[in-house]
Amino acid sequence: MRKKCEAFWQRWAAEPGNLSATLETPRYFYSGELLTLAWHALHSSLPADAQLLYSLKANPHPTIVRYFAEHGALFDVASRGEMELLLATQGSLQRAVWISPCKREADYLWAVQHGLGASVIDSREEIGTVRRVAATQPDTMPSYLLRVQRRAASAGTSLWADSQFGVTLDEAIEFTHTLRRDGIQIAGLHGYFASNLFAEQEIAQNTQDLMAQALTWQASTGTSMRVLDVGGGFGWPLGVEDGELSLPRLRDCLAPLAAEFSPGTALWFESGRFLTAGAGVLVLTVMSVKERPGTTSVVLDGGMNIFGLPSMRLGFRPLTVILLAREWAGPLQPHTLFGPLCTPGDKFCEKVLLPPLKAGDRLAILHAGAYGATAGRSSFLSFPDAHETVLAG
Repeated sequence: MRKKCEAFWQRWAAEPGNLSATLETPRYFYSGELLTLAWHALHSSLPADAQLLYSLKANPHPTIVRYFAEHGALFDVASRGEMELLLATQGSLQRAVWISPCKREADYLWAVQHGLGASVIDSREEIGTVRRVAATQPDTMPSYLLRVQRRAASAGTSLWADSQFGVTLDEAIEFTHTLRRDGIQIAGLHGYFASNLFAEQEIAQNTQDLMAQALTWQASTGTSMRVLDVGGGFGWPLGVEDGELSLPRLRDCLAPLAAEFSPGTALWFESGRFLTAGAGVLVLTVMSVKERPGTTSVVLDGGMNIFGLPSMRLGFRPLTVILLAREWAGPLQPHTLFGPLCTPGDKFCEKVLLPPLKAGDRLAILHAGAYGATAGRSSFLSFPDAHETVLAG
């Protein structure tokens, strides 16, 4: 998948007319063709009849949301704002699954009144909110899942027992009994134990751990489990040195687990990064070039204000960058890429090998379709937002 995405953007950049000299930057481009390719590639690697959820937090662009709706996605939403966007694009919240550790009661009531499909209960305090909302809206209750913690550390970005997410298995059993007394049934469990994983066996281990907890919960509560949301954590390489998830191996790891699990239980998997990262590039203009010992410092017209992921994840490791609209000339040299903000923290990455650059050159940062425009600190120093363009396909 990575090579296919990079080859697509290389071809696109070479086509005359795609990048005119008057094109305003910074600008994201998203490919509908690559969004569709990623969806089919990941969905076909999951167990048969599994449901794939798209996490709006990765990229909430309305056209991207429509693309995945057309492919049958459910939507992982984390805020009322994301639900309002989904309502505007889809006209309904029936396909929304609200997954957040912080749900205000007024937002809960609003969401239920607008037909929320499912909600994931994350705490003891949320139990009280659910009971009060259900008392006023008994005929419009969503499906409820309980989010449980993993019992041991996980690879990737760990979300386990000391995180702010989820409840213990014992609490999940307790809460199920409590809500049942009020006529509120729990449809199943949710677990999201790690993110951005490149080891297929680690994803399988997380899935197996949640399945084991689910069977204990089912036996302890006498509940017929309708849904098990096993999260995802499907990694996508942003940095040059990152690994890559093998979809054939992922299929081989997950298929036997699904085959042995409780019949009649729908398996849900979530993804945002894998579905959108490779389908997007960020095009930036070089504003200035400064020669420094051991590197060349390059100031670009967009930085952490519009591209939040490098500052959150990479630690300045080199990104995949291509020079646009002219031939590469001269020896490759290490470059450090900075954004335009008046702060030393606005640095994309170090040691990116590029030919000599000059002001006015255009660079494209690849694999930028996830956690980009909306994950940046757009209000900091009042720089303008990035432009966004979706290419049909």
